[in-house]
Amino acid sequence: MKTEMVSYCFNYVCEKIWWTYILQKEGYNMNELYHHGIKGMKWGVRRYQNKDGSLIKSGKRNNLIKDGDGFVLKKGSIVQRISDNEEKKSRSYMYVSFTKHDNDFYDKNFTENLSTFSDVNKMYKNTYKIKKDLKIPSSDVSKKIFLEMYKDNTEELIQSMGTARRIADINYSPLTYKFSARNYNGNAKLAYQEATNYYLNRYSKMTVKQLTDDAYYDFINSLAVNSNTREKFFKKVMDSGYDAILDENDSAGLGSRGYKKGEAPTSPLIILNAETNTEKQKSTVIK
Repeated sequence: MKTEMVSYCFNYVCEKIWWTYILQKEGYNMNELYHHGIKGMKWGVRRYQNKDGSLIKSGKRNNLIKDGDGFVLKKGSIVQRISDNEEKKSRSYMYVSFTKHDNDFYDKNFTENLSTFSDVNKMYKNTYKIKKDLKIPSSDVSKKIFLEMYKDNTEELIQSMGTARRIADINYSPLTYKFSARNYNGNAKLAYQEATNYYLNRYSKMTVKQLTDDAYYDFINSLAVNSNTREKFFKKVMDSGYDAILDENDSAGLGSRGYKKGEAPTSPLIILNAETNTEKQKSTVIK
């Protein structure tokens, strides 16, 4: 087992150097942090859902107050985010955590992830205070908004999800995933093309149930890398009267794969209009 882990780590570093080169060629700025998920992701199951989509006991969002068809995070709550810089103020939108379990998870795992892809020597825990009660839609409501957007922007969403998914799968499962360049004798261009074609075909043929049970989580993941799709979705969410959404990529999608039951985040959030809804508190060096 120890030998396998050493081999994995060595190959991962080599793979990381190669894909950094490829991503730069595709136009990604390697000085920016893209929130694809957590290092070590792999195929698996959603740890916090029953087959009917309901939450199992350990996946209930006990720290959020139930409010109609969604939740509320109360004014004055403290949220945190891990970054490779000492953030001076809130951004237009922010990925955050607020429960002890989730804070501990990101302190460890996301710090390691950022360290791998960043050239800086320090990692920061940035904390913010919520300035108003944040209204958050339930998963079902978010999925309905996603379906409305999918209906009106089908081709754009297929492209967005396909691009995000191929990057996540190839980058984070380099030793096992079938689209890994090593299975193509180093032909990264062919590996990317086949991964793209696979996902474009897959998303275009899904039923409504498949879209909400599967594609929705890839869609949440895609928001980190497609600004046009992100802005449209966030606007629809805010127009529906909400201030944040559940980051279900990390709690039930790609970001939760590879972790044992109870390990992955349970209630991470994406706060919208964060410049207005949050106030910076402090930054603490954690690495």
